[in-house]
Amino acid sequence: AVEIINTATDLNTSDLNFSSAMNGVTLDKSTNSIYVIGSDANKTEISKIVNTEISKTITNSAITNSRFLTFDNNQLYFTSGTGIYTISPDLTNFPETSMFNVSDNSWSTLYGFDVINGKVYSSDANSFTQNSIITIYNLSGSVLKTFSTEIGTNGFYKN
Repeated sequence: AVEIINTATDLNTSDLNFSSAMNGVTLDKSTNSIYVIGSDANKTEISKIVNTEISKTITNSAITNSRFLTFDNNQLYFTSGTGIYTISPDLTNFPETSMFNVSDNSWSTLYGFDVINGKVYSSDANSFTQNSIITIYNLSGSVLKTFSTEIGTNGFYKN
């Protein structure tokens, strides 16, 4: 659930509930819209929250077990398996196919994910037995750079 907080009183005024467990949340700062992704083995849902209400939800049963919702350059991005997907923030149509897929190394592939300034960042945690491998892609899936970091890298942030 997403809790709606009254900032003047710091009290929870309501909860927004979703049919699937939430696997990601992101903000479109230009519209102050919040997007939530929920997914399980049967479906993926993306919802848009405006003010204190869910304004739209789109569901797809062909794309499942999705995670990591992020917003960049007026597009939403998320992952499912090793696929990188994009969807318009108006939530008109779910994509039929991924933009591209990252190499599948193990269960820890795509342990971290983000899209920043049109570049896709992914982390493979290497089963937590050695340093993580970070790969940066362009939006077409071409590798721009690969390097290793400490064990378990899972987040990327714009400075």
